[in-house]
Amino acid sequence: MKNWLNKYYPLLIILFIASILRINLLFVRGTFWFDEIFSFHFSQLPWGQALKYWWLETNPPFHTFFLRFWVYLTGDNELLIRLSSLIFALITIILLYYWAEKSFSRQTAIISTSLLSLSGIHLFVSTEARAYSLLVLLSLISMVFYQKLIST
Repeated sequence: MKNWLNKYYPLLIILFIASILRINLLFVRGTFWFDEIFSFHFSQLPWGQALKYWWLETNPPFHTFFLRFWVYLTGDNELLIRLSSLIFALITIILLYYWAEKSFSRQTAIISTSLLSLSGIHLFVSTEARAYSLLVLLSLISMVFYQKLIST
């Protein structure tokens, strides 16, 4: 346990700061804006209408489907709906640390995750009920898998 803490204490500090910043912003964001209302509304349509919409609409259907499931789990509270984006953002920070440490160095991992966790745009999208933080996470996952694919 002590070795694990010695190895990952920078990540834990960065995650703590990132969490505090995002949770604070989550509580002061206010009510949904138009695009968040749009995502919420179309994720809650009856299945027949929802599938038709997801087929025709340019918004990511996976996020709309996920939002439907998330609202089923948490209810229609705006704070809880936005919480999914915050969770995706924190997972992104953890994955970035892992990837940067394995690919480059521990120092690179610390710098890159610090920059991401303090990035204004990442802070903003991690408290928004839209697909942006999920997109960043999935992009990073695809990068990790691509690197594993070409390095073997």
